[in-house]
Amino acid sequence: MRKILLLIIISVLAFGCDKDDSKRCEGLRIAVQNGDVAMVKNIVNRLASDLHAQVSTATDPDGHHNTYLTLIDRLNNECDVNAVGVCYACIDINPVTSEIKLTIPLGTGWVTRIIDLALDGEGRLVCTGMHE
Repeated sequence: MRKILLLIIISVLAFGCDKDDSKRCEGLRIAVQNGDVAMVKNIVNRLASDLHAQVSTATDPDGHHNTYLTLIDRLNNECDVNAVGVCYACIDINPVTSEIKLTIPLGTGWVTRIIDLALDGEGRLVCTGMHE
């Protein structure tokens, strides 16, 4: 019996879940629920830190449309939130801003927040804020 238990423990340790992805998202749900903008910005920026602009086109002059879509996929697949693109480069301020809607279950209801994304001084897509 001990051998079986030991084998199970070793198997779990050796082949268990990869926690690296979940660590990138750790605390996102709680930060969104609590309206902790600084924490949400930190986590979203960490998720997008390795994403780079693609080739600019006439319809995507900044070249970040694929980055925007990849970030939405990561939020959905790695962070256990429902992320939906609201608009890409649609808010015509300087810098041009995009939005993603995050929806998180809370009790019998939902918490919904919008995160704003824009390019930083180095041309990276970063989270610049969160609102209802």
